[in-house]
Amino acid sequence: MTEETPTVSILGCGWLGYPLGRRLVEAGYRVRGSTTTPEKVGALQAEGIDPHVLRLAPEVQTDDPAAFFDAHTLFLNIPPDRTADDPVAYYRAQVRAATAAAVQHGVSWIVCVSATSVYPSEGHEVVEGDATPHTERAQVLLEAERVVRESPCDCTILRYAGLIGGERHPGRFLAGRSQVAGGQARLNLIHQTDAVGVALAVLQQEVRNDTFNVCAPKHPRREPFYRAAAKDVGQPPPTFDASAKRPNKVVSIAHLQERVKYTFQFPNPMQAVT
Repeated sequence: MTEETPTVSILGCGWLGYPLGRRLVEAGYRVRGSTTTPEKVGALQAEGIDPHVLRLAPEVQTDDPAAFFDAHTLFLNIPPDRTADDPVAYYRAQVRAATAAAVQHGVSWIVCVSATSVYPSEGHEVVEGDATPHTERAQVLLEAERVVRESPCDCTILRYAGLIGGERHPGRFLAGRSQVAGGQARLNLIHQTDAVGVALAVLQQEVRNDTFNVCAPKHPRREPFYRAAAKDVGQPPPTFDASAKRPNKVVSIAHLQERVKYTFQFPNPMQAVT
């Protein structure tokens, strides 16, 4: 990898990767983006992103692996395949294949997208050291994180909270439902603008070899949030059963705020629905 201009290869140009690619292009980076859908190639090109049709099945399948993986940084942004016979093993194999290709072609830093579902909901605030394989999804994600950490590349893990914004409008999540549990439980959400903004800040500030929770600083309660969200899109609001409790947690971003300079545009997710 020889270019003077910093190059970021985004493996997975969807809800997060596509707008991140646009922001990186605007910031002067050379950006390569992968998609599994040939029809999306034109949209990536239109944004100045060098497009590559690439699949992990679980091995890397693309016409020219070097053309995609020859980069300073790999932004690894692929979700686990819940339909696989063994989701843990399959996702581990996908991440291992992508990581091996990155190492082979000279990537020095992998930024890996994970999720705050690695934390159990036990009614208290959780920090990065509290992750446990308490569910299959948590086990899948933690195994993927381990694979990346054990590579010779520098590694940064971004554990995202619940994603809202763009086509993920929360007004449709619970609209019209009745007797929903956990109306007073706190929410852990991140708006698309800030999901992209934090990733961009980490890349620009080169915050390497660390793990961060990525979540809005404020944690609104479920009932007022989802009632306002449904109203915002003209849907019937959900009703809640005050006697039905729901396992809860509050995701701390103290470590992110200590190491990464970033100002949230939606510090309170209520701002996105009111």
